Amino acid sequence: MASTMLFTAVFALEFVAFLLALTAEQTRSRATVVVDTNCDYTYCVYDSNIATIWGSAAFGLLLAGQFLTCFFLSGKASGNKRRCCAAISAAICWIAFLGAEACLLAGSVKNAQRTKYRFLYMAGDPHCETLRSGVFQSGAILIMISSFASKMNVWWSETEEGAGAGDGCGGGDLGAYTPL
Repeated sequence: MASTMLFTAVFALEFVAFLLALTAEQTRSRATVVVDTNCDYTYCVYDSNIATIWGSAAFGLLLAGQFLTCFFLSGKASGNKRRCCAAISAAICWIAFLGAEACLLAGSVKNAQRTKYRFLYMAGDPHCETLRSGVFQSGAILIMISSFASKMNVWWSETEEGAGAGDGCGGGDLGAYTPL
């Protein structure tokens, strides 16, 4: 019962992290070049910085979900094929997790940066630094891949009574056949 509740809590954390990453993608800051009429220079004006908060929150929630999965949900797989499948799903989970964390962290840092330089009007418009489109979206996709792989890892790692060495990937014991 406790592992089912923990499994559900981890899924909820990762799902909320996915939603926050998508929200961060939609609210990433944009810049406009403004000309100062009193002086002869141009500068960048940025809109909201809320995407940095959404990306950082998604980063933290995904990290918490991965921590709970690693330390409380992962078990030891029985049987060679189940162990192999659990190892493959764990590797996919970790690669996707590290990619998602890198996208979320890099996106949050880059979204928070602002161009602090002012340029002379004669020199042309400044290049306003903004986050490229799709960084948080890539993080959201990797969150879902990591979440799916971690759930499969937990499923393949569960040790059940009667789980033999020849179960194969995903082949759980369906029960004994009894003729009528």
